[in-house]
Amino acid sequence: MHDSLKKFVAGEIISDYHCESCCKRVDLEKKVTINKLPNILIVHLQRIIFDYDTLRNLKLNDRVEFPCVLNLKEFTTEEVLKKDKASSQLAKRKNQQD
Repeated sequence: MHDSLKKFVAGEIISDYHCESCCKRVDLEKKVTINKLPNILIVHLQRIIFDYDTLRNLKLNDRVEFPCVLNLKEFTTEEVLKKDKASSQLAKRKNQQD
């Protein structure tokens, strides 16, 4: 479950996006985070994937373990923004040293 949530908030790069404010094509990163933690969390497992080699849908039968206590703090918008800011500052420092 924890690995799945990490993939959920990891983000994806969208290439060649048309920015309406600057009227240019840019690459951007799209992330999905949890803005407010719910009292009850309902998880929908995506168990069907499309196999491009066979051109068929495949059902995933992988085992998913659910912990008794699930701390979702690291998947919240606030925490993800903190991590991104820290990573950005670290990259800037590294570039300045090079």
